[in-house]
Amino acid sequence: MPGFGYLDAEHVRAVAVREGSVWQRLVADPTTGHAVTVSPHTYRPTASVARFVRARDGIARDPGTGEIPADRCELDHLVPFDHGGPTTPDNLQSLSRKGHTRKTKRQWTAQAHPDGTIHWTSLLGQRYTTTPHDYRNP
Repeated sequence: MPGFGYLDAEHVRAVAVREGSVWQRLVADPTTGHAVTVSPHTYRPTASVARFVRARDGIARDPGTGEIPADRCELDHLVPFDHGGPTTPDNLQSLSRKGHTRKTKRQWTAQAHPDGTIHWTSLLGQRYTTTPHDYRNP
């Protein structure tokens, strides 16, 4: 445990069952001892995941918000975290505060596709598509 060193089994069990404990899986390379990956099963993205999502999106991905820069947006889970959605780049998007509220209240639904597009549908059935930022066209 960072700052404390290794813990014996008794202390690990005590920490594991303590109310509010959150577990993360960390995979380390047995040769180097370096972290290879960390579990995406936490609500908040890591700084590097957040940077990647904002760079990929460029602007808010919700329709009708103009060009709000992604670094001024909230990060949203396409599949809600409390419904099993992982905190990974393919399940996160940059949304304006207004768009995030609309999606949370189910006034809009969003469906992501492997090519990075997000298809939006309003309560009235209007459909919109947003795409990741194209860095070929600054």
